Amino acid sequence: MTAGLFVFSQNATKLSSSSFKTKIWNFDKNKSWKFEGKKPAIIYFYTDWSAACKKTTSKINELKKQFGGKVDFYKVNSDDSPNISVKLGIREVPAVLFARPGAPVKKMAGKLNASSLKSEAEKIAK
Repeated sequence: MTAGLFVFSQNATKLSSSSFKTKIWNFDKNKSWKFEGKKPAIIYFYTDWSAACKKTTSKINELKKQFGGKVDFYKVNSDDSPNISVKLGIREVPAVLFARPGAPVKKMAGKLNASSLKSEAEKIAK
């Protein structure tokens, strides 16, 4: 495991299928995808083996420093919990969901740049 993933793992809550259903969306109970959290959230989908995920992890860590008090940070290892990725239509990693209660969820995937990530974080942190 790289240092970036280790740091992120200390700063974000890792979600299993069970905790995802409690904190983000209970996909067994509610068939339509709707963020069910009470506070804005950034949900980061990654794998341990992906070089692109390792690069994105440092960008997510920076967002955590800037928005940690206003936004909850979660992570989902797509290899460990593939059913979550399938339910959300996530076909590539890294992927990041920007969610705010009562608002549409924004999804970004693939090669992610820091300015785009920050811009989306600012929108949900308002």
